[in-house]
Amino acid sequence: MNILMLTHEYPPYPGGVGRYCASLAEAAVRAGHQVTVLAPDHKQPQACSDQAGVKVIRFEGDVFHFKELKALRAQIKRTLAQAARPYDVVHAADWPAIVALRGVATPGSQRLATLHGTDILLIKRSIRARLARASTALASFDRYVCNSRYTQSLLQTHFPKLAPRSVVTPLGVDHSWFDTASAADQQALSARAGLQPDQLVVLTVARLDSRKGQHRTIEALARLPDALKRRVHYVCVGKEVEAGYGARLEAAAQAGQVRLTLTGRLPDGELKAAYALAHVFALTGEDVPERVEGFGLVLLEAAAQGLPAVVTQLQALPEVVANGQTGWVCATDADLTTAFQAALQQAGAAPLKAQCIAHARTFTWDRCAAQSYTSMAAQA
Repeated sequence: MNILMLTHEYPPYPGGVGRYCASLAEAAVRAGHQVTVLAPDHKQPQACSDQAGVKVIRFEGDVFHFKELKALRAQIKRTLAQAARPYDVVHAADWPAIVALRGVATPGSQRLATLHGTDILLIKRSIRARLARASTALASFDRYVCNSRYTQSLLQTHFPKLAPRSVVTPLGVDHSWFDTASAADQQALSARAGLQPDQLVVLTVARLDSRKGQHRTIEALARLPDALKRRVHYVCVGKEVEAGYGARLEAAAQAGQVRLTLTGRLPDGELKAAYALAHVFALTGEDVPERVEGFGLVLLEAAAQGLPAVVTQLQALPEVVANGQTGWVCATDADLTTAFQAALQQAGAAPLKAQCIAHARTFTWDRCAAQSYTSMAAQA
């Protein structure tokens, strides 16, 4: 098939949606499809090259704002008009693309929309989305792919007439995350974070945002027995997006006598090294109105390096962590402390690492691409 993927986040822009789009596009090419991606240049004009057989058409832009909706719609129309042959599938891979396709004719093309979780609430409730008639735009698609059962449940709740046209397609993990982190990257990460050989490293990879729950991890670690806590080093990787949250984390760590390092964003090599050197991954998120943990791709990246996870019983997170096999799914704060203690006491255990890696291998982008596009191919 000839597929046009529309997105407002694409590498080099960091984040889950961009990684989803790039990995899914490459998997679709491996399956024999022709894929064109329309994406902004994120203020990096040199980021216009194609990759892994995927044709990438860039336009000038960065993080989406509703004031850019008209220009995005015009860009989509130009891309459709300039195609050498009609697209069999027009795939809106994020909510800006979904909204922009309202009123855009795609004759002869099937329309596919990816839903990541929070976007369903935005389309349903946002005042700007209502003004842009986003609900009407969402209803114009032939099929919907949801990244988790939880996301599909949101579609069923808020758009019940559309839910029968949906399918759950869990995300994949890139093969590179299974590779051994280089010695140079491990040394660089150790120096950056100030890691010592006798420390037990707890790792979180997420934006510094209170809904991601880094403060809950600190509170849980502070309740560990003193002998164990003295060996713990909590490393948080990610950009601060909530003003003052990093300072709050540092104050909480100091009060709880928990060693803490905030690294900011890391290049992929050092991120892989962080997964490799850590002993347990933490994603102890909180339920926040209008925001959704639709999947948890970092949990798969961690598992690919044999790293078990401690997570809260929040939205889609239990769909990624196999409770009791690749980690611990916790309902209460007391459960978190118990889980961290258990995880740290068996840190590096070979059977647990093997289970994590085997679990991660069941989540592939090739499967995700097949589930996303198979029924479309049958109708093309």
